[in-house]
Amino acid sequence: MLARHMIVLLFLLLLNWIGGKYGGLESTILSSVRNLVATRNGSCPKRLRNLCAREVNLTDVLEEAISLSLEHCQDHFRYTRWNCTINHRLFQIVSRETAMVTAFVAASLVQTLTRACGNERFSVCRKSLSENFTYFDKQLVVHSQSDDLHFGRRMAHRILGLPRRKRKVNKTKRPLEDVLMAHNAQLGLQVVAEFEDSCQCHGVSGSCSIKSCKRRLVQFEKPAKFLRERYPIAARVESLEESSKKKKMPRRRLVYAAASPNFCKLTHGRECSGEMNCSTLCCGRGFLTRDVRISKRCKCKMFPSCCNLKCETCFLTKTIYTCK
Repeated sequence: MLARHMIVLLFLLLLNWIGGKYGGLESTILSSVRNLVATRNGSCPKRLRNLCAREVNLTDVLEEAISLSLEHCQDHFRYTRWNCTINHRLFQIVSRETAMVTAFVAASLVQTLTRACGNERFSVCRKSLSENFTYFDKQLVVHSQSDDLHFGRRMAHRILGLPRRKRKVNKTKRPLEDVLMAHNAQLGLQVVAEFEDSCQCHGVSGSCSIKSCKRRLVQFEKPAKFLRERYPIAARVESLEESSKKKKMPRRRLVYAAASPNFCKLTHGRECSGEMNCSTLCCGRGFLTRDVRISKRCKCKMFPSCCNLKCETCFLTKTIYTCK
């Protein structure tokens, strides 16, 4: 589980970038990190504290969202020079990495808020938005309360302090960084869109004569994979005037303004995956190898008499590669 102070720090960094200029956030929000970590209510920015006070689960849901985004980001970039490391410097410019983190966090907010709504963790979540209906097809299938995607997107939009779509805003009069960060956040909001049926069977002796189903969002792996695929094809935008005259910013791509920092110094001691990956990740410095003996369960058998799964312990040797 990620440290609480890292979750709060990332959340504040994003809020400072995305909402700071036109969302009404205090300019001193980053200096309040220490106090915010110490108090449960403090993880909400000033403009959301009334909502946090009314919705007792909101701060927990926000932490879950940031944790979800970082875990998936770090997993997808595990064997690249940038392994989703988060710090203040990352948000001093809008690079590919800044765009990536922003989209991940926006998407995870939608995912977590929508799921929380479906689990009745919010009083402001309107159940009537999700239609309940029943039909027959060899069995009785009851569709109950489903995840409310509209609620998740609307809440995430508000939390991130994004400008209202209905309000016409002259992009050329806003800082380039603000426009790009808002674009990347909007991409993250839109990629969480697919549903699947989550069903449970009911009936005598497991006959499944009655099946109760909910429409739930698919697991976060799918939108996370989509966003990861946007990283190498992100579009660089150097000025708003240029993008406005020639063509609009690509809707399904990340956008950035500055070249990525050099992450080579940060790869010292990092674990890499095989010689091909290590030659790139280690920036030509070479790598070390060591063999470790690990244990795992094997030769598992189910014994009907006792209904237990019994396994043996097997040992194997694994080569670990580490950057010099």
